[in-house]
Amino acid sequence: MNDLRRRPESSAKRLSIIDPSTVRLSFTGSISDISTPITVPLEEGLQKLYQVYENNVENPIPLPRSVQITDVPLSTIADSLAHRFQEQHATLLDCASQLQYINQQLQLSKQDLNNMECLYSVAVQEANRRALSSDELHLRLEWQKEEITRIDSEKEDALKQVEQQKGERTRLQGEVETLNEFVEENEMLRQKNGELERRQRYLEGEVEEMRARLERSDHVLRSVPSPVQKMCASLLVLREGQYGEYKRRNDKDRDRKSSGYLIDDAPLPPLQFY
Repeated sequence: MNDLRRRPESSAKRLSIIDPSTVRLSFTGSISDISTPITVPLEEGLQKLYQVYENNVENPIPLPRSVQITDVPLSTIADSLAHRFQEQHATLLDCASQLQYINQQLQLSKQDLNNMECLYSVAVQEANRRALSSDELHLRLEWQKEEITRIDSEKEDALKQVEQQKGERTRLQGEVETLNEFVEENEMLRQKNGELERRQRYLEGEVEEMRARLERSDHVLRSVPSPVQKMCASLLVLREGQYGEYKRRNDKDRDRKSSGYLIDDAPLPPLQFY
């Protein structure tokens, strides 16, 4: 405590104690003003003084080139150092408060940064989702285009089939009309065939009746005298000729009916007897 010399190599900066109640400062450099007396213990005052001395060596305060302070009362130095300490302590507290405020702002900034990172992550996810949605919509659009093309192709095929069916229907209608004509013609033929059958039955009846009459005439002729028999024979020959004509025409009508020809001939005249 009697010797607080810290830098013996520097003769321009040294501190020494003369007696327990005063200290002597003898150095060339700078030192803060000593004012506002504050009572502090001697040892604490010396420590504060040395701290101020060390700080001012690194950051000197402008003073006259050479300063000699001798036999300064220790209480004055201690009071001045205590006042400086209180100022620095207040400054330190203010710095601590500012540092705490800065830390709080830093925490808030970190929270904001985290929030922004979360928002950015959400935005990236949303952008990715929208990109996927856009790709999905693009794929869906392509699929819909393919479906439309396929439907158009099927529509064209269906139209072609409709046209083919229309042509087939027209052809079938023509065939149906032709068949209807055939049916009508067949009905006419059937009716005419019925008429021919009736005429044939009539002619057959007539032929049978004429044969019966001829047989009766033949019987009568055989029982009459000779001149009359000759005349009846001539008549019989004539009747046989008429019978042959009837038979020939009847056979002709039968042949024409069996071959499908229409018979429009007028009915045969009735038989005549002389």
